[in-house]
Amino acid sequence: MCRSVRSKSPFCTLFVSGPRYPYGADHAQWWTDCQAALVDKYKLNFCVADRADAMGGLFKKIARHIANSGLCVFDLTGSNANVCIELGFAVALGRPVMLAKASSDNTPLPADVHGQNYINFSSGDDLAAKLDGFFASHYIAKRVRWTEQMIASRLALELSWLKPAEVKEADHKTLADDIGCEERGVRDVLKAYPEKFERSPESGLWRLRM
Repeated sequence: MCRSVRSKSPFCTLFVSGPRYPYGADHAQWWTDCQAALVDKYKLNFCVADRADAMGGLFKKIARHIANSGLCVFDLTGSNANVCIELGFAVALGRPVMLAKASSDNTPLPADVHGQNYINFSSGDDLAAKLDGFFASHYIAKRVRWTEQMIASRLALELSWLKPAEVKEADHKTLADDIGCEERGVRDVLKAYPEKFERSPESGLWRLRM
């Protein structure tokens, strides 16, 4: 579920994923307090995976949330396998990510993420203070910028958002609006990746290469 919607731009959206069942009575409240402390400062939409996303097509829904986000934070408390899969998808899309883990959790991290930088937190204020630096460096100073790889990945996801037997087609303006990117960038990527995208000879619209 995405909260505090302010803009279609993915650079204004933060995707947050963590264990579906909080570890400790205070765990969920810490994230709520953190959101309250940071959402107005950075004018971010907080997109939080919740139980509604688990109602059919779980990964597709969460994958779309990640693709529509400019920054991602993954709470590895409890080493939840689903969260690790979502982390891998975000990395594949080139999204800046931050890993977090409750200080009280002694569960070993999976081998593939063990040794990566992550923050330990013990309260909502502690979490907000440590995430503040991540937001400041990426959202304010660097202003995450679209790359060809990001646009191509996002377009591939957008054009595949139907059942396997169906084909989605769209013009470049519609696609630009859907993913929140400049139309020129979408047009250039569609032409630069002929192995991924093609024009339908019947409609003239863009689609994934058959």
